[in-house]
Amino acid sequence: MHIHWSEDPTKGNARLWFDGSLVLDKKLKTKGAEAVYFCQPGIHRSPHKPSVDSIYFDNFVLATTLDEVLMKP
Repeated sequence: MHIHWSEDPTKGNARLWFDGSLVLDKKLKTKGAEAVYFCQPGIHRSPHKPSVDSIYFDNFVLATTLDEVLMKP
């Protein structure tokens, strides 16, 4: 997964690969207003040193409501 965080929907971008194939490549607002809770998982490192990093997520849930997160029947 690669996410470019932005409040601007023309600059925000989400990309997701599954088994090596790109399955999602979408421009969208990826960050809410400063007053809204937001989570930005990732690898935090110096922007002055080049690197190639990978991060893997398992059982990751993306939702817009609490009910979706809780997966209520």
